[in-house]
Amino acid sequence: MIHLESLICYACQTEHTRNLFDEKERRAVVGTCGHSVCLTCSRADKNCPLCRKPDAFIHGTVNYEAMRQIEEFKTKAFEIFGKWWKTLVGLWDFGILEICISLLQETGIGVCSSCSSEEVLRICVTCQQAQNLKDVNLTNFFLCHKCADEKIERSSGGGTVHYCDKIEAKEWMRGAQNVQCYNCQQETDDPHVCTSCFHASTNNINVDTFSVCADCVIENHRGHVTTKTAEDYSIRHNTVGIVEKLLMIKLRSLEEKIGMKCKLRQMRLNLSAREALYWASCHYPLYTEEDCPEPKLIGRPKICEGQVEDILVNVKKQYGKLEMVESTCPCVEIWNEIVRLNIFDIHRLPPHFLAMAQKPKSEEDLDGCPYDFETSRKYREQLLTIIEKGEVLTEPHESIYVLYDN
Repeated sequence: MIHLESLICYACQTEHTRNLFDEKERRAVVGTCGHSVCLTCSRADKNCPLCRKPDAFIHGTVNYEAMRQIEEFKTKAFEIFGKWWKTLVGLWDFGILEICISLLQETGIGVCSSCSSEEVLRICVTCQQAQNLKDVNLTNFFLCHKCADEKIERSSGGGTVHYCDKIEAKEWMRGAQNVQCYNCQQETDDPHVCTSCFHASTNNINVDTFSVCADCVIENHRGHVTTKTAEDYSIRHNTVGIVEKLLMIKLRSLEEKIGMKCKLRQMRLNLSAREALYWASCHYPLYTEEDCPEPKLIGRPKICEGQVEDILVNVKKQYGKLEMVESTCPCVEIWNEIVRLNIFDIHRLPPHFLAMAQKPKSEEDLDGCPYDFETSRKYREQLLTIIEKGEVLTEPHESIYVLYDN
């Protein structure tokens, strides 16, 4: 079986980008160490990004089994999403364990990276962080005192808050007397590090490398910090992007299969999927001994029961209904006029269509094209008035914000 994080190339990932293997430039190439990178990154002299083995991809062997399973994951994106989420919130049904994917998140069950036994696993946080620290280029993070203060001042008004810790920075200098501030290029012997930026760039959870069973924790990781993956937000944070890519590929494949049959229903489907991903990726507060309704929920995220599951069920229903649409909906002709007349807002979104596609509850099942709904009449009339003028907009249209009654 394959782990979710085995679907991506670690050699070319960035803070904001995860590249899935595909059948073109990113075919999976397996190294002599057993790990895989994409074809683009598989230079013969390249070290493995996971285990650091030198010249690991000298043979350039395509990992056909990985490619086969990746295509299977894309096809079963809804099922993958559902199982991924259920395991993370501790709702896994052991009665269907034999048909589940071998995710480390399955209440901790998977293949130990040290002894290859299938056991309840933990992530060794100490080793994972040490490896990330070893691999990162620290010169990209060192700041002099002045630049660190300026960065904190710039971020104090909102958004990402930047904190700098000079004690940790000194420990990371590895014996150097002076280092260069990456912002102003001045040398300093008292560097600061923006820990929020550093954490975002080094918070990779390589489950194939750092997942270990209880016996191996005792034998090889004594005194290290370990954690159950189901209780660690970083696991969800690092894998939700992969689940999102699989889900979006699934939705795009429908449009490629049937063409543009109903633009508004396709938009509504995408909005519902995005909302499910949003709620699944939020950093919820965790239950503690003081507020949990039952002991087994200690350490689990607080979230409305069934919220993500209900939205996902509705996404599958919308997908199935759209798949059955045979004739082209009149909203497609309206969409073509929107494109022709450039009726988009500053974010390049069609405001009237977006307002019609939205609904108060993403888990609510609605039949038909939103263009025909009574709730869409105001936006439909506004849009038709603009289209009747026949003037191409040279400035972005005003965005429309929909307010729902409680």
